[in-house]
Amino acid sequence: MALSRKPHEGPDEPRIGLSEQQYDEESKRNVQAWVSAHVIPSRVSLFEVPATYDTALEGKSVTFIRAPKSTAGSPDWARVTLEDGTRIAGMKEVTDFFRPARNVLS
Repeated sequence: MALSRKPHEGPDEPRIGLSEQQYDEESKRNVQAWVSAHVIPSRVSLFEVPATYDTALEGKSVTFIRAPKSTAGSPDWARVTLEDGTRIAGMKEVTDFFRPARNVLS
């Protein structure tokens, strides 16, 4: 899968003249935002779609719609796309000791 830019590059044009420390800090923020946009901090049910969920990135949500060519035997995540038609390559449910289950889209 090709990305238009790498996650650490962020959504804006490259900035010239940043110090190494500024570049590192900005890269870390960009990666954190990119990862947060792919994490849904709640249980996802794809039984009824369209369904919209907030991601861990403030102000960002995703809407799942039924995929046009889905098969009944496929996992739930393979039978939906995002609102813009983007297919989901995989979904993992993760848990840790301090936080409730959440889903990570890839």
